[in-house]
Amino acid sequence: MGEETGNKFGERTHQHYHIHFYTEKELKKDTVQKWIRNTFNLKGKEQYCVRVHIDLDERTRWWRYPMKEKLVYWTKDVEEQFQGKSLKELKLLAKDERKRQVEQNIKTRQNLLDKNAFRDNMFRHFKEQYDEKIPSDKKIWCDISMYYIRHSKTPPFGKLDDTVIDFKVSIGHITIEEVYDLRHNS
Repeated sequence: MGEETGNKFGERTHQHYHIHFYTEKELKKDTVQKWIRNTFNLKGKEQYCVRVHIDLDERTRWWRYPMKEKLVYWTKDVEEQFQGKSLKELKLLAKDERKRQVEQNIKTRQNLLDKNAFRDNMFRHFKEQYDEKIPSDKKIWCDISMYYIRHSKTPPFGKLDDTVIDFKVSIGHITIEEVYDLRHNS
């Protein structure tokens, strides 16, 4: 059982626990939840989550997972699962994996924020450029392509038709209902 106070971005969040155990019996999820409540005095999904795994691809990694922040409960019989790796070694591996995953999650989140900011800035630019006179879809498509190129990005040609529609919806030139009609009546 591991205690955690960080989210997937390494930011402080509510205290919660990861409890991993092995059984050869088939147990119902509510039976496991009741056992956790009675054994560890934990209540609700904010403190723990129950997932049943039928088959594990990476058994050692799964056992290591609760160790990524703070190990609070461990049984000796589990150590036999680790083919000679010490508990200290497993903790180091778990913390290292956690650090790399947090870095990757932060990078992924930043990329998404950058992508959304780029789109918002582009739409704002064209809204000002076109003012009240909205050009043809072809002109918008070409302008969006050139905007990407001017910003040293490859235009997403496969998605530009959707981007044109997104832009027209964002400025109120067409409604969601009209988008539906475009997609379903053609």
